[in-house]
Amino acid sequence: MNKKAYFNIVTLFLFFCLNILSAQDLKFNIPNNYVNQFGAKTDLVSFNPLFKLNNNVIANKTENKLIKRLPTHIQEAELVYGFLFFKGNLASEFDSEIPFLVKDYKSEKAEIYLDKNGNLDFTDDGSPITFKNDELIITLENESNKASAYHYKLGKSNIASNNASNLKNRFVSKYPSAEIVDTKFWLTNQRLSVKLSHQTLNNKPITILLNDASSDGIYTFNTNDFGDRVVITEGHLNSNKDLSSVLRLGEPIDNNAVFLLYGKEYGLKNTNQQGSFITIEETNLRTSIKTKVGSVVSELKIEVLDGSTVDLNDLLVDEKFLLLDFGGTWCGGCIMQEPTVKEVFKTNKVNIVGVFDHDTKASVANYVKKHDIKWPVTLMTPEVKSIFSINAYPTYVLIAPNRKIVMIDLKSENILEYINKK
Repeated sequence: MNKKAYFNIVTLFLFFCLNILSAQDLKFNIPNNYVNQFGAKTDLVSFNPLFKLNNNVIANKTENKLIKRLPTHIQEAELVYGFLFFKGNLASEFDSEIPFLVKDYKSEKAEIYLDKNGNLDFTDDGSPITFKNDELIITLENESNKASAYHYKLGKSNIASNNASNLKNRFVSKYPSAEIVDTKFWLTNQRLSVKLSHQTLNNKPITILLNDASSDGIYTFNTNDFGDRVVITEGHLNSNKDLSSVLRLGEPIDNNAVFLLYGKEYGLKNTNQQGSFITIEETNLRTSIKTKVGSVVSELKIEVLDGSTVDLNDLLVDEKFLLLDFGGTWCGGCIMQEPTVKEVFKTNKVNIVGVFDHDTKASVANYVKKHDIKWPVTLMTPEVKSIFSINAYPTYVLIAPNRKIVMIDLKSENILEYINKK
């Protein structure tokens, strides 16, 4: 073999080895550190109304069902009940809900009896949970993967008196067969749906976020699962601060997820349902373009509740802004901020479109009538959700007359403050 041929073989071998090294999998183990998407220090909560237990019957919005067994040595008169949203137990007697009982609900030492398997037998779910420092953590196992779970932080409500009546009336109308107790005894909940992990990539800090937005206790590696999201970003994010703006830029958990980290693109290769690890590798794919502040909103037509079609560009007229109000009839935070949204509308500087998620035409129509909503409303579609990367409610997207997004915020008071300066 002559020297030239030998040199070519060595060169090809080295090139092959370098390619193998460059495509090497990078695996990160992720501890069970669950946080709220608005940060550990957030004061944003959802309300859990409590209902009086009568004749051992639990009633949700549409169904009444008889309890099979009460907790041992507990009398019905001592109990109230409530629900937690959870999609990880398809066998539950109540669709997408897990019921729980509360003993001594007026006491500081109230006990929670969680029907973890949703079978309405409260004797096969383990010991009750008691409040410590006015809060406790709830763990709901996924029925098909017991190693995976969804987490809630429950607390005691502190509903302002000026909001109590509206909130109670809202839930009374939604639960017509249930006897609701006074709002001062309600609970609050925060969904700890985000797994946060600080890691290093080539000796540089990165943060990995896995968001179980589908609320089933597992992280689904599936392009068609529109809920679950993964974020890998530079630096170490502070878990005490609001993470929602970062989570908006998340990718579906699949092989198309690509992240730009310190000048290089990395693709997601694998994870498991528990989210206990993720594997990435360098890729030639490009990161997707996300809608954010400064983005120009392209032409978008939506069908509003009355069946007509509205072009969003037609609402950006006469130098008016357009506010997209993403929420739901079920969203306590949305209802509490609604008076401020009406103040925004009264400025006559803004057109508004309400976008309702996880709702039906009937529930939205009833809400619009009851709350005297003056602007067009629509149901959320996959297209709209994808364009604006919505994963928190309420979310307010303010679009300027030049079609540029100028604000994406969770608080309507910030929108009002901005508009009042214009």
